[in-house]
Amino acid sequence: MALHPWWISLGEEVSTVAELTTAPARELASMLRSGAIRGARFTGMKQSLAMGYAAIEFEVDVERPQDLAHPITATEPIAIFFAFDHRQPSVLALREDFPDTMHQNWSPPETPCVLCIDDRPWAESKLTSTPTDLIRRVQLWLAKAASGELHDSAQPPDPLFFISQLALVLPASVLKETSEPMELVGYVRQDNPQLIITRKVQKLEKHLNGFVALTFHAQPQSMTRLRRAPVTLATLAEELARCGIKLYDELKTRLKSWAGIKDDSIRRLTSRLAIIIAFPVLNGRGRTANDVRAFMTTNTAGEIGVALGVLYQNASKVGAKDAFVTAIPENSQSSAHLEVQPAQVHFAFDPDLAALVAGHASPDRRRVVLVGAGSLGSQVAVDLAREG
Repeated sequence: MALHPWWISLGEEVSTVAELTTAPARELASMLRSGAIRGARFTGMKQSLAMGYAAIEFEVDVERPQDLAHPITATEPIAIFFAFDHRQPSVLALREDFPDTMHQNWSPPETPCVLCIDDRPWAESKLTSTPTDLIRRVQLWLAKAASGELHDSAQPPDPLFFISQLALVLPASVLKETSEPMELVGYVRQDNPQLIITRKVQKLEKHLNGFVALTFHAQPQSMTRLRRAPVTLATLAEELARCGIKLYDELKTRLKSWAGIKDDSIRRLTSRLAIIIAFPVLNGRGRTANDVRAFMTTNTAGEIGVALGVLYQNASKVGAKDAFVTAIPENSQSSAHLEVQPAQVHFAFDPDLAALVAGHASPDRRRVVLVGAGSLGSQVAVDLAREG
């Protein structure tokens, strides 16, 4: 059985349990080496002080049916990674040809598959996490994968994309199909720098930390997910092409339409892009759920236009130096260096969303005058706001 080359070349071998930095890693290694966990055998351990993790490798026996839904072998090599900063451990399937299944977490290109063995938040699951519990969850995940029972029919459709650390709070109107771009400005709170709260840019406003939201609607998809996380614009375009979205063509058309030396053109092309994708996800029973994801570019829209060969930086003496003009003719440039960062999407609370959550078909647009906000009036005010 060939192990993944990424694992073979990773980190430094550790010979004694005492060398492991984290207590959970030491505890798991000790129990595996003593044979205290049935159906699992210790095979090695690695550690990287520079990267901040300890990894325990073992083989686990799998309870398999005769007819396999996925090619899970009777014995699977697994590694559990423990971060020094006490984040949730990561479970990696070390077999190089491990199959693509439901309920795997995203992983960078050329790395092993990452199994999602627990759907609880880490703040909750860590309260009862033990070496025996971890191994048993791995065994159950592999057994369900082998029999095709990883995803229960009562569960909602599995997301197409992966979980990311960055999150955007966007106006719900960003999903409306329109030819005009939505310009947003983002703010972060010091207590949660990974959450970007946005608002629409006002007319004639010169904003910092701004970006232009471009929304795309994919074709309905069967219940699936991306096995690898797009980290560049090129890999994102490649994945979206399977969903009926020609990202490069759309970007070129929109970027060329923004070219110019006017203030609004400069503002758009000196902003980053937020590429919003709405995926209608279908499951086997015909139920649909929209999986909305965002990808933030690290380059500005103008820089992306130059890399795609449709824009030039303004080199004339007319207009601002940070303006961009249309490239005639278009030229071929390399776009492999254009990075994107995936982000989860949350929608800002507004009357439409409030009405939907409250179970109403549409918000009540009547105006309300409330006289008195005591024990009864204050409750009425809150309920009215919750209902939109």
